[in-house]
Amino acid sequence: MFRAVALLCLLGLSACSSRDRELRVDVRTNFVPGLEFDRVEVVFEDATRFDVSAEVATDWFEGVRVLRRDRVPPRSRFSVRLLLGDEVVIERRVQARVRRSAIVTVLLTRDCAGVVCPAAGDSPEAIACLGGVCVVEGCLTGAEPECPAPRCVEDLECSATAACADPVCFGGGCGEAPSARCGPSAVCDLGSGSCVPTTTSDAGVLDGGGPCALCDVNARCLSELCECNPGFVGDGTSCTARPPISQPDGYLKAHVPGPDDRFGTAVALNGDGSVLAVGAPQEDGSGRGIDPAVDEAAMDAGAVYLYRRVGDAWVFEAYVKAPNAGAGDRFGSAVALDASGDVLVVGAPQEDGTGVRVDPAFDDGGSDTGAVYVYRRSGGAWAFESYLKASNPGDADNFGWSLSLSADGNVVATGAFGESGSGRGVNPASDESAAASGAVYVFRRDVAWSFEAYLKPRDTAAFQEFGWAVALDATGDVLVAGAPGEDGNGTTIDAPYAEGAPFSGAVYLFRRVGGTWTYETYFKAANATANDLYGQAVALGAGGNVLFVGAV
Repeated sequence: MFRAVALLCLLGLSACSSRDRELRVDVRTNFVPGLEFDRVEVVFEDATRFDVSAEVATDWFEGVRVLRRDRVPPRSRFSVRLLLGDEVVIERRVQARVRRSAIVTVLLTRDCAGVVCPAAGDSPEAIACLGGVCVVEGCLTGAEPECPAPRCVEDLECSATAACADPVCFGGGCGEAPSARCGPSAVCDLGSGSCVPTTTSDAGVLDGGGPCALCDVNARCLSELCECNPGFVGDGTSCTARPPISQPDGYLKAHVPGPDDRFGTAVALNGDGSVLAVGAPQEDGSGRGIDPAVDEAAMDAGAVYLYRRVGDAWVFEAYVKAPNAGAGDRFGSAVALDASGDVLVVGAPQEDGTGVRVDPAFDDGGSDTGAVYVYRRSGGAWAFESYLKASNPGDADNFGWSLSLSADGNVVATGAFGESGSGRGVNPASDESAAASGAVYVFRRDVAWSFEAYLKPRDTAAFQEFGWAVALDATGDVLVAGAPGEDGNGTTIDAPYAEGAPFSGAVYLFRRVGGTWTYETYFKAANATANDLYGQAVALGAGGNVLFVGAV
């Protein structure tokens, strides 16, 4: 069973040696390059892969040569796919007979997208698609007498519904193809029927329409954000080729270094790598706010240092302290920046306040309850914005131990590995009956910051240390949390929980849909054993579809 499209083959007839056999593959399609697909991938059964970028200016409807390969076997099997980012738009599996040489033209047509051949009731040989109907491959050249009559023979028999498209007879069926009426800086969106500015023409300005409101080329759209394709980097609105890896171009130190400050314990970069935050959780200054006087009067109060790349040089920008800096708070143990580099969040897991949720009064009535601080840069100046606390603070919770920030800076997730609640799932009742089971807290900013969710693992138990590591996707709607102290002996995704592998570790995934967080998936290492501490570190791709987990 596979998605099918039409196939035309022009095969050489003379015999030859395997050394001389050559295969050339052309692709014709009426999908719109740059809008509906951005690359073509050809994969042979021996895993040889060809990847071709779909240039907007290229006439894919007339056909594009995507590969030329010699020394192919006489019967070559391969798959041809159109992709948009990592999503497969349409795929065709091809078997070509090659004597001396062969030119295979693969037709990938809109009316065959999603068609699975053979369909129910079809002959097992009906593996090709013609005009949206499953047929035997011989029908593509009229070699089979039982083939259905083509729906059209020439373009004049067809009509187009999109104003910017031309009617075409394509693969035996009527369809539409983008016309030249949109001009050189736009393409015809066959879905909407209108001309859409190409992403190469907007230089980061809002596009006029189409599925991506912000993205330039070499990226895919993720809910108004851009995820750059492999080999490219960007700032959320455009992507450029990744520069080659070079020798270090900077050596940074605190502007007033002190002994045992632990400068560099935590670091974070913004989306394009031009803003850097560095945590020094054992810095001893008693100052508060932005750029206070430096002293050594509050042991292990902690600090964060901000740097900005200007031209080819890194420049110190700000010395950041908590507005309630106190000895032992360890402000700077965790740091995160948004994609723009204008929002900074800082964890102080040993801060002692007893307030709850958002911007409570400062106090020191607890012990290592923990806090998170939000700062924002506006008009070139940094300023404190908000003070975040757990909804159920407790001594030794270490709220703020781990941090993650969405690309737009409006969602914060923070772990409190020492939290002791025995609840499970999303927003359970709070208690203190499962020591160091751990928790994760989510905050969201609309006009102001607000508490959104209190998350616990699927199978809460003491000393799991859930929340030791956290990560959000770019949108802030997918969250993963590591629990390196988890004891389950499972070795598969969503395995039933049974203790038996102490400190093997686990990772949990939660998703926000329709404004509500829900638990989704439980991950275990395929080779889980005791003391692996799987979940000590986690990283999540911008699209929320790729997860890496560290096991130390």
